[in-house]
Amino acid sequence: MPYASMIAVIRRQRQRAPKTNRKSKTDSIRALIARLPEEWQPGLVARMSSEPGNRKQKWSDDHLTSVAHALLRWLGWCDSSGHDVRPAGTTFHVYAGDLAQEGVSTRSASDYLGRILSGYVSACDPGFASVACDHVISRLNARAKVEGSATKTGEQLVGASTIFDLGREIIDNARASGPRDLFAARDFRNGLLLMTAAAVPQRARALSHFEIGRTVILLDRPYVHVRLPGTALKLREYEKEHAGYDRVLENPVLWDAVDEYRRVFRPLFDDGSAMFPSLLEVGEKVSAAQLGHLTGNLTQKHFGVRISVHRVRDNVATEASEELAGGGYIAPVLLDNRNPATTMASYDHAQGVRAARDHAEFVASRRSYSAILRL
Repeated sequence: MPYASMIAVIRRQRQRAPKTNRKSKTDSIRALIARLPEEWQPGLVARMSSEPGNRKQKWSDDHLTSVAHALLRWLGWCDSSGHDVRPAGTTFHVYAGDLAQEGVSTRSASDYLGRILSGYVSACDPGFASVACDHVISRLNARAKVEGSATKTGEQLVGASTIFDLGREIIDNARASGPRDLFAARDFRNGLLLMTAAAVPQRARALSHFEIGRTVILLDRPYVHVRLPGTALKLREYEKEHAGYDRVLENPVLWDAVDEYRRVFRPLFDDGSAMFPSLLEVGEKVSAAQLGHLTGNLTQKHFGVRISVHRVRDNVATEASEELAGGGYIAPVLLDNRNPATTMASYDHAQGVRAARDHAEFVASRRSYSAILRL
């Protein structure tokens, strides 16, 4: 190991602080549920993935957290406005209007109401049903589709290959930055994040599970084996036990980057195997939420527009649909989408992009330059 790198490792080890006992996700969810009315709590606790019972009735920790937050917000609104907490079509309509005045998008308002309804059924009245509530939610869903996503703009349509190349450029700069210190390792990690997000179009939750030698395995060059457990994927809780993501990629650039990172730069953080370790906390990895924030910061800096990890997935789908033969059928498999309709939106957009490009090329081919008029 070079002398400068050895000094960086020693300094990093001295920064290691004793780990504090952090509250587990299960404890955090229980604390959140405890803020709800006492009679509501057993029904939601029964939905926790850690509780025994029918697996098909279990919710993921993330979904249960979202439902609990939505119920707390609903209870606060009902208390301040004098409405009954029992869901009703008219109440949902008024609540959606108040959410809109607060700047909540139509899509988010629809999601809130859906969580409130499912949470109320689970916590209070398992037999509850309301056609009026369903109608309000369906109407919001339809309007949200017409309005489009407020968080997705045309400027975010940067090709996946462009994002991959940016990651490679950042890595090249890290290599040439001089002494191999922690900041060079950070830049290499950031470049590898962009390359990986474009090459393995998974969600931030999945990327946070990437570990060199465990979930990301280097086979004979140029093959990279990515193997993720069901817990890293967006699935129903009862499906995660027997599900997983298993792909072998043929990508020599990514193979070389991971290999060099594993040998040279990754040890500067700590002696762990997480592909995206934390710069601030020794021995910890970057969370899924922070990976999305980091990706947005990098693309904002270099492209002038924030592109989240999930938007990178959209760009992969668009580029695959546009450039590959039969891309509309390949993209759902590439993104591991169970519902092909989810990816078809990107395919339809890609057809528009291709049509616009072909039209521009046609116009350019027909363009002629006028001679100077002699009057």
